[in-house]
Amino acid sequence: MIRILEHAFTLLESLVNTDHPLDTQEAAAVLDISEPEAERILATLVRQGYAARDPQRGTYVLGSRCFELAGLARGTRDLRTAALPYLVELSHGVHETVHLGIYHASDVVYIAQLERSDTADGPIAHIGVRAPGFCVSVGRVLLAYQPPYELDRVLSTQPLPQYTSDTVTNRDALLAELADTCRRGYAINRGSWREGVCGVAAPVRDHSGAVVAGVGCCVPLDRFDDAPDAPLVTATRSTAVQISAALGYRPLAVAQPTV
Repeated sequence: MIRILEHAFTLLESLVNTDHPLDTQEAAAVLDISEPEAERILATLVRQGYAARDPQRGTYVLGSRCFELAGLARGTRDLRTAALPYLVELSHGVHETVHLGIYHASDVVYIAQLERSDTADGPIAHIGVRAPGFCVSVGRVLLAYQPPYELDRVLSTQPLPQYTSDTVTNRDALLAELADTCRRGYAINRGSWREGVCGVAAPVRDHSGAVVAGVGCCVPLDRFDDAPDAPLVTATRSTAVQISAALGYRPLAVAQPTV
């Protein structure tokens, strides 16, 4: 399996570096394997979208999935770079753990995580941690602005996992919570993912007004206040507004919620 993966990555690099489409004979020579073996690997890359085959010439070029991933990586890097100063300021202001997350396949993927800044070293950023979107505040604020077909896909998995005694798994209750999120402008989680751990999150918009990320704070239950005028809520929402402005968002470009 590892050998096949190595071959696949080597072929992708060859497709990137070559100045002409690659045929099966060339692929086999690059990998020092038989042509049937090379063709099977290329066929797998085509099925997954990482390569594209010209049916007339039988040659291969990079597929659309490679360009999608490149755009996503570039956009994520730019988003994190723009957001980080505001996240640090929020972390120092509320003295709680702060997250910045994006939506991916029903999960939230945290592209920045700043630990509670009550140590001499201050906050530390982490990347790549995932959580189920339906039961954390950053995930809920992202789900709230997904198109209806995506909500149907995510919430059609029944029963949804019960992570704690407070996890909301009922479809109608979750849809109502997402609608409330759009109405009030921020999402709430009360122990749905981890016992006794709560969160609040607000949407981050790009220049077009589309919600591209969520910024949130993670707080123990005994310190949690989700009232609209609570300091944690106002600070989180203000930070989301600042990051959105840094991405070029102006209020007149608001995208309407779909829930």
